[in-house]
Amino acid sequence: MAKKQMIDRTKLLFQEPENYLDRLKNELFKAKKAANKKGKKFAYRNNGTSDRFEELKILLDMPEQPFDQAYDYSKDFLRVLNYQGYKGYHLTFSFDGLNILESSYLLKNKIANVSMVFNVKRDMPLPKTHKINGKRYKVIDGDLDDLRFKDKIGVIVGLRAKGKAIKNNGDFVQNVRAYA
Repeated sequence: MAKKQMIDRTKLLFQEPENYLDRLKNELFKAKKAANKKGKKFAYRNNGTSDRFEELKILLDMPEQPFDQAYDYSKDFLRVLNYQGYKGYHLTFSFDGLNILESSYLLKNKIANVSMVFNVKRDMPLPKTHKINGKRYKVIDGDLDDLRFKDKIGVIVGLRAKGKAIKNNGDFVQNVRAYA
């Protein structure tokens, strides 16, 4: 059922973008009201599988946002530079194996954290530090929760390889034995 709903929602986004956005706003305001009624804040991550930003930008620019906190991951370096902190928006930069210089710049200047996948099994600890461009940075465990906006800036958000990434021998998944 959930997969069909995701497909239907994606079709609506591309076929009827205004209807999609109206429906999304209503759902978000309803969820925010319910969370706030319980004395909690409502955090919203727009999209877990793509780097779309258009719809979230519209929501961020509303006079009253339909969430208390918006956050996301992105491989788009310029988006992270231009929108980190924009109206409370929090971004974590996604390391893809090729964006070493961008990752290093963001960490060194404490602009954003960088998420990085390691070849570590689920029940094993992540490395305590990891070197990027000659400098060591603290690694925090990003598998414990998804609340990246609570993290101290200037750290690597370590993630354990899952799915197809487990067998990845390229630059995307970091081999902890090679950096020990």
